[in-house]
Amino acid sequence: MFTDLAYTAGFLDGEGHVGMTKWGTSWLPVLIITNTDRRVIDWLVERYGGKVYIHDRRNSVHKPRFNWRLVGKHATTLLEQVLPYLILKRQQAELCLRYYSEGGNFHDGNNRLPHTEYKRRRQLHAELKELNRRGTTAAT
Repeated sequence: MFTDLAYTAGFLDGEGHVGMTKWGTSWLPVLIITNTDRRVIDWLVERYGGKVYIHDRRNSVHKPRFNWRLVGKHATTLLEQVLPYLILKRQQAELCLRYYSEGGNFHDGNNRLPHTEYKRRRQLHAELKELNRRGTTAAT
């Protein structure tokens, strides 16, 4: 199991995205790994579940791209397991783990989220978005 978790962490660091995705009027933690080799994606699904999205390329010389996605509690459960092996996405993972550890339950029946919880989630989303921003950044 150790090697599977380390291998998964390597893919998250190199080919992955750790962030939050819009969910209704709020957000949920999300993990995405993108690859053009379906075997890697199938390996992830066998071990952790999740969904696969196929993106055909406009240019026929490019291979199709496969996105593996894990959302919500499933994402944070895996993040807890791979955290010791993450290097590049460690900060993002720690922020995503705060989603459930600091907040209340996701569902509040048919009621809207309390404003303080919505604000906390919006702040986590903003911090993750900044960490995942493209372009040049100062070395840390």
